[in-house]
Amino acid sequence: MKRPRTLQELIHWLELGEGARWVRLAAVLLVTLLLSLRVAWTQFHGPVDEAVLVQADVARQLARGEGFTTQVNYPQTAAVLAQRGRDFDAARAYPELHQAPLYSVMIAAGFAVLPEQAFAALFAAPPVPPDGFRADYFLLGLNVGLLWLAAWLTYGLGRKLFDARVGWVAALALLVSMPLWKHTVAVNGLPLLLVLVLLAFRCWWHWDVAVSAGQKSARWWAAALGGTCGLMFLTEYSAGALVLVALSAAGWRLRGAARWSAVAVIAGAFLLVTGPWLGRNLALTGHPLALAGQNVALKAGDSTAEPAQVRATLAARLPEIDINKLGNKTLTELSENL
Repeated sequence: MKRPRTLQELIHWLELGEGARWVRLAAVLLVTLLLSLRVAWTQFHGPVDEAVLVQADVARQLARGEGFTTQVNYPQTAAVLAQRGRDFDAARAYPELHQAPLYSVMIAAGFAVLPEQAFAALFAAPPVPPDGFRADYFLLGLNVGLLWLAAWLTYGLGRKLFDARVGWVAALALLVSMPLWKHTVAVNGLPLLLVLVLLAFRCWWHWDVAVSAGQKSARWWAAALGGTCGLMFLTEYSAGALVLVALSAAGWRLRGAARWSAVAVIAGAFLLVTGPWLGRNLALTGHPLALAGQNVALKAGDSTAEPAQVRATLAARLPEIDINKLGNKTLTELSENL
């Protein structure tokens, strides 16, 4: 049916025509939106992790134009910087050395779009119970928005790979996933990583289609895949391992010069995105991951490798990796996730 021109045609379009499908779809989306807001509001109890608070502090520093610095002064940071010729100065913010930067950048971008008075109001006064801290609710809104974006990307990927029904089922499954909601209301930035993972697989799909069709756009999609893997690395360092899978896939999928060209493009895009941050860390600490690299040797709950205890120690020497502890840590995480 063509676009309705009269009131009678409009009523018919809404009741029996294509408009009825759009009305049902809008109703489902509205109910889903309201339910997700309700869940977020009732289950949110503020940030539950020290790392989230540090990343939010870095975001505030970025929004103020003070760069990737933090007002949280760990003794370990002081010791490492002192070893490299920078003495302790309580009046000067230290560079952030323990966290990947992209979640802080995302929060800072949200701060940047706020009017100056609204931004100042987020930190103006402590909350009066039972009200929460305003900045915490800002983080909640950001994470819920990213979860909605992830649901939309899930629908798009499912529709591309299968059909629209699969896309809707996958998006709905994501929105009702309790583990994802736990991370969302913990405002730890997992929805951002989820968005990037979905973008990476979308780029991967386009690259595969372009390679199969012999299109020149395959190179651009390979670059997009490498760049997205770089953004994942800057969100969570361990997530950057996906680039190794992408490189392996390119090596297995292609032959001859095309193989090495694709590998070079993916790796080059990855390094182009991550290179400035790695160089910054090398200049500050001599390690590409700065002090986050020590997390391999640490395990929360282990009195001999407690991350908080290591950060609170005035020592520049990083903890050594114990193979037995690393194996126990890996098995514990696997059992918890599975």
